[in-house]
Amino acid sequence: MTRADYLRHRDRMIAYGRWQPFVPAGRAREHLRALSAQGVGWAQAAALAGLPPSTVSKLLYGNGRAPSKRIRPETEAAILAVNPTLDIIGGQTAIDATGTQRRLQALACRGWSMARLDAALSGPGRQLDTILRRDTRRVRAVTARTVRDLYDELWDQDPPEGTPRERAAAAHARNRARQARWAPVGAWDDEAGPHCIDDPAASPAPGWDGHAGARPPADLPPVAAVIREARKQAALSRPRLAAVVGVSASAVQWWEEGNGIPNEEHWVQLELALGPLGIVRDPGPGREAATERSDAA
Repeated sequence: MTRADYLRHRDRMIAYGRWQPFVPAGRAREHLRALSAQGVGWAQAAALAGLPPSTVSKLLYGNGRAPSKRIRPETEAAILAVNPTLDIIGGQTAIDATGTQRRLQALACRGWSMARLDAALSGPGRQLDTILRRDTRRVRAVTARTVRDLYDELWDQDPPEGTPRERAAAAHARNRARQARWAPVGAWDDEAGPHCIDDPAASPAPGWDGHAGARPPADLPPVAAVIREARKQAALSRPRLAAVVGVSASAVQWWEEGNGIPNEEHWVQLELALGPLGIVRDPGPGREAATERSDAA
């Protein structure tokens, strides 16, 4: 905004009786203190808000004078817009463990053992198994970020099962998930909503019946196996196929794991994307509503 634009805006606001050049600084100052309690320092907050460090420092400490009592409305708005998300809070900040636990549980449903996940996180010692204990309520932010990134990498991949030892570890992980009734990847959404993986109040999506554990390819129902193989033959990732069909990537995973069957509209889109699937879509009497994944994009 040029100075001329600013003056015109000011004159209009004065004429309307709405000119407010300053607002009390207390609200912004308390927000900065709350951010600091979660490991976001004032200099980091200033950078995230797009403000000069001196502005934020003067607001908090005064820089030789009393801290600012009034600030510009736009300064307040910029500070209040900085939210303590997982990516910016301090690594040692304790946060709710729900999302971390659900991600580990969903990976176990696919056959990923905690020992193998520990190894994937740069060696033993992290002891992810302890996070799954029922009495674990909080985890460090750095742990939550690490598990989230690992989940984003592995959610659509099966664990190695080339040796007897690997197959046994995967089977043990799936059996553990099934007995504990852990929800698989397809039962959760990453976005806010009733099935958000990070929301303690959220629940798995409708259609998940409590029989957790991703089935190995040999045990998949015919429709699931056909979709899975056709996608691989077409060299399409799950997110790419999902975008073409008009659903979420977790919906494609839901189908490929045999947890649900595409409705007629999505079946047509699948065959347009992958070619004739060579199998009759038959959800069985009364099963279509229960098996169709309800998270179309």
